[in-house]
Amino acid sequence: MKKLILILTLLVSTVMFSSPSYAEWTKVGGDSEPDPDYKETHYINFAQMIRYGDYSFYLELSDWKSPIRDGIVSITNYVQVNCKSFSFRDLSALSFTNSMGQGEGTPFVSPYTNWTSVNKYKFGKKVIQLVCNR
Repeated sequence: MKKLILILTLLVSTVMFSSPSYAEWTKVGGDSEPDPDYKETHYINFAQMIRYGDYSFYLELSDWKSPIRDGIVSITNYVQVNCKSFSFRDLSALSFTNSMGQGEGTPFVSPYTNWTSVNKYKFGKKVIQLVCNR
């Protein structure tokens, strides 16, 4: 357990203090996924993804064509996935007023800080399958 806490601490601090604009982003969905009204595009940084037992940890970027609220155009989330139960939770999140996570990030309170099942989210299920099958 101590090893897991140490790994999580190192990962979260590395992700939080590195610039998302320099990450290797891979598009995993967009425009009409999951909701065409949002016109958002989702990316994952597979290069920095880590697998620890049944858990995967990855950095996700959501990018909108126009601000969604308070001038937010993009959000990065550091996500923990339970590949066995197909659930996820956001460990940390930053919002940006520029596209693709560029500029200074502001801490953002994600609505997904508790474990959430992806069974009701078609797009979330697709992302977890991509992450857990790597």
